[in-house]
Amino acid sequence: TQEWLLPKVAEAAKPFPLSPSQKSGSSSVQRYVPYSAEIVSSLITGQVAVQLICSEEGTWSIDDEVVEEDLWTVDLWALLGSRLGALPEDQLRIQGVPRYRRVLHSLVQAVRDMTGSATAAQRLFVVMHVHEHQLQALVDDLMVHKCFGLNRERVLLMVAQRQKGYCLDSASGLFLPPDAGAANANSPSGNGAHAPRGAGYCMAQLAWAGEALMIGASGKLERLPEAALELMSASGVQWLVSRCAQDLRLSAVDGILDAPTLAQGFHLSKMHNVGAVMEVSQVRPAVGRPFDSEVFGTVPTLDHLVVEGDFQAELVRHLSESRPRAEGFLVTELQSSQINSPNVKKALRAVRMQGNPDRMTIALGRYMFSVPALASCLKAAHFTRPTIQLSAEIGCITMHLHMSDILMPTC
Repeated sequence: TQEWLLPKVAEAAKPFPLSPSQKSGSSSVQRYVPYSAEIVSSLITGQVAVQLICSEEGTWSIDDEVVEEDLWTVDLWALLGSRLGALPEDQLRIQGVPRYRRVLHSLVQAVRDMTGSATAAQRLFVVMHVHEHQLQALVDDLMVHKCFGLNRERVLLMVAQRQKGYCLDSASGLFLPPDAGAANANSPSGNGAHAPRGAGYCMAQLAWAGEALMIGASGKLERLPEAALELMSASGVQWLVSRCAQDLRLSAVDGILDAPTLAQGFHLSKMHNVGAVMEVSQVRPAVGRPFDSEVFGTVPTLDHLVVEGDFQAELVRHLSESRPRAEGFLVTELQSSQINSPNVKKALRAVRMQGNPDRMTIALGRYMFSVPALASCLKAAHFTRPTIQLSAEIGCITMHLHMSDILMPTC
């Protein structure tokens, strides 16, 4: 009964045209008039927060072999050298540095460049979702380097613990926890599959009380009683920019925060009542398939997230009954595991033929949320249908929550 549609796709925010005299001394922010003052003000007053989902591995395909890497702690130059072969020797490179140091330094520098203030990053909330094996090294490094210019009291850590999954017990024919006796025989060292829980789980953590950790003055972790979203809302945060470690663009100076992203969010919020922005790209199917993502529109039958507008697909949230309702349709990101049935494949194939069959729309894992809208969405989130993943080598299944399972439930 689900009706599928092509998503609306349009161009991202473009710089405001400046005269030659204006261009000579303009910053990247000043080029996005009339939102330049709002961008600077929101950063200086702490109305913008950043979420970094670091607990997921990046997947590389090398000679038909799938290799997983921790893209948060890896030395990026060493990774590129091992995967791409010898790197040019005539280029100056700083090697042996964990990627998260580069990312956090770039974030602080981006805020400084956009605001012109050396202390603006002190007002920025940064939420990092890590797994248990990443946590302590990150905490130690943050203390040694004084949080890389961030405010220690505004750096929140959340642990998305790895799951062992359920292993097939050959005697009973049942999938059991790996510590349930006979199931141990099918899992290496009795530990089972240590799989990530997914970006959707990390997003849900934001609304759970007691999940957020803060580094105390002594360097010890302190658990906060309130939910991260509650703490940020009480501190005046209005927007959350969400990024994931698999996004190699994070290594650029403006890879996390940039003027076009903020200008687009502010513009859509004012003009179209948009509560969130999801960045997408239209690519050839051969390029898009490894992303395991395709974005479609659906006819709204639930009061959830509505899409309207233009190159970034915008998720519109009804913030309250009193505000004007945006006209549009639901937007849904689908993974390959959700489109295996013949009927769904046939329906989606027909939708693609309505547009350009040589292009598919994929999500890039880059979002900007209105915090009030996100809090409202997470309270009513329908994340009861996680993806079940099978590890054939050890006969274990694990549950995985995609971002779309939390924010874009299908009917």
